[in-house]
Amino acid sequence: MEKPLLGVHLIVKNEEALLARCLESIRAAADEIIVVDTGSDDRTSQIAQSYGAKVVYSEWQDDFAQARNTGLSHAASEWVLIIDADEEVMEGIEKLPAFLRQTGAERCSVRIVSPVGDRHEERVEHESVRLFRTGQGYRFSGRIHEQLIRGEDYAEREQEAGEESSLGGRSIPLSPLLLNHTGYLPAELEGKRKPERNLRIIRKCLSESPGDPFHTYNLAVTYCQLGDWPQAAEAFGCALDAAPDAPYRPTLIRDYAKVLLALGQPAQAGELLQREVKRYPHYPDLHMLLGQCLEEQGLLADAFSAYGCALTVDKQTADGYITESGSRGYRACTGLGRIAVRQGEKELADRLYRQALTEHPHYEPALCGWADLLQLRGMDDEDIKQRLLEVLQPDGSSALAARALASCGAYAAALAMLQSPGAQQERALVCECLMQTGQFGAAALRFAAWRQEGGAELPAGSIADWALCCWSEQGTLPRSFYAAADPRRHAAYAALERRLSAGPGGGERAMPQAGPELLELAAQQLERAVELRLLQLSEQLAELAEPLRLRQAKALYRHGYVLPAADRLLALMDQGGLDAEGLFDLAEILYDKGFYGQSAALFEQALVLKPDWPRAHTGAALSYLQLAREVAADSIGKLQDMEPLKKDLRKLDQAVSRFGGLGWKTWRSGRQRRNADAAQSDFVMHDRQG
Repeated sequence: MEKPLLGVHLIVKNEEALLARCLESIRAAADEIIVVDTGSDDRTSQIAQSYGAKVVYSEWQDDFAQARNTGLSHAASEWVLIIDADEEVMEGIEKLPAFLRQTGAERCSVRIVSPVGDRHEERVEHESVRLFRTGQGYRFSGRIHEQLIRGEDYAEREQEAGEESSLGGRSIPLSPLLLNHTGYLPAELEGKRKPERNLRIIRKCLSESPGDPFHTYNLAVTYCQLGDWPQAAEAFGCALDAAPDAPYRPTLIRDYAKVLLALGQPAQAGELLQREVKRYPHYPDLHMLLGQCLEEQGLLADAFSAYGCALTVDKQTADGYITESGSRGYRACTGLGRIAVRQGEKELADRLYRQALTEHPHYEPALCGWADLLQLRGMDDEDIKQRLLEVLQPDGSSALAARALASCGAYAAALAMLQSPGAQQERALVCECLMQTGQFGAAALRFAAWRQEGGAELPAGSIADWALCCWSEQGTLPRSFYAAADPRRHAAYAALERRLSAGPGGGERAMPQAGPELLELAAQQLERAVELRLLQLSEQLAELAEPLRLRQAKALYRHGYVLPAADRLLALMDQGGLDAEGLFDLAEILYDKGFYGQSAALFEQALVLKPDWPRAHTGAALSYLQLAREVAADSIGKLQDMEPLKKDLRKLDQAVSRFGGLGWKTWRSGRQRRNADAAQSDFVMHDRQG
């Protein structure tokens, strides 16, 4: 009898929700299905048998290799395809039999796309060896993240351990299969508690092989899935030191850099990536992450170069790496567009955003960046809306267009597109637009209705906004608010409301001895009040405690209320109440006004308090350069031999241009730029203007 061509092998436990989808996707090419059930108590086995599978029952021993090898011991086919229940074949199943008959290879890889969120761009792509011939001595090794090996050859095991992250060349043929793997979706990870299971097994592996770099690397990945960034960073660092030549090393670098960025350490991540992009020049994700690190540090020209390198990586050389969708395309174009805007290259930015949206019309960062650029170029909100809808047609999303409009401050136009909000994100956006257009009473009613709809839980930020809406209307917090709020914050909200309800100068208004929880809540509400243009309420909150006055002044400056911020910062400086950030903000205001001597002095004062602050160093240097330039320009008209001085002036101009391109100045979004014309005389009345 002819040997079956392809056997499909799975390990399962309680997979009744996903198994039929998986088996349906492979049935056209599967001559044999082997399912190893490690302890299901649902309908998993019955579903497998309905597809003609041979079900092998095996007690779970915290060892994936043992379960895989149990299945292999029952294989009768010429080829084996390893697949999991949370995967399905998306492409290539009809081409697979002919491919297997024609290839002379012993092993083949498949392409795998793993969504990590609901959006198209929230996915990672890689290749993995999942197809191999039987009868060649192959088996699996490793309790977790098991590797395909042949015999006891340790060197080959080390090579196979990193097969999914090969260094750009393809020594193993790529099959026509494309798998969709949903196991990294947050609901899947949380529902099956995979990170907790993996952590237990990896710790067992490390107790058996202390310091093993592969297990240490996977320990770090598991900490990432659990959201423990400090422990993840520590484990990544240990794995990197112990695995200088491991095939999975490029992915380790990528993951380590992402964790360092999450921890707010762009300089450290940038140092790592600067070294590693030279070693892995064809890995687009490393260039993208380097661009992000440099952008966060204000090194705009270098960031532009890094994003450009990601865009120029050839697809063939990038295919061996685990990559985020769009790293070689729309993500890189969007990064380039952001930098171009900040460097004043508006035409270039427009082309780059359009290029990104041509590749992925629904990529929200590109849509929001483009909308912000159009606002910066003076386009009115209705025209911006029409341009966005043209890009999103014919399958345009009104909610997506509304989010892009809101991102550039076009809240009224966004609100008009959100008449029937459904998803939580859209409900939150409607409330945001209502508040940003001055409709706080309507927003408060929305929050209350949201809470009553099936007892839905409101995000903490929405609860805080609800309180501001009530206070802005001179109302009190209703019982429904306290039913929704965290009970641990009830006392702080009630205390803050009592102080706000006391009239100006009232005995209960000030809270000089307020506890840290109440002071923290007041500071958070003050920041958000400024963002929502509740400037009168922010003024009342600032009166409650001395530290809140500086908090308000800095928030006003960040959100574009430059004149009111300047008044408050100057008053606080006279009282000796400015910290390093406050001194920097005031110095930047003076620099923009051309008062370079005063700005230099304030930048220097900021550096006394915060010596290693690159932005303040740049501001001080530019102030001195501008002073030198003024002296040179003034002297040109007074001296006879002007040519040497003109040459010096040109050099000063070049230096000012270079330093000015470092991204040191405060950058404001479209919504913040709209506040630039708010004058001190309008400050008190601004709450009711919408």
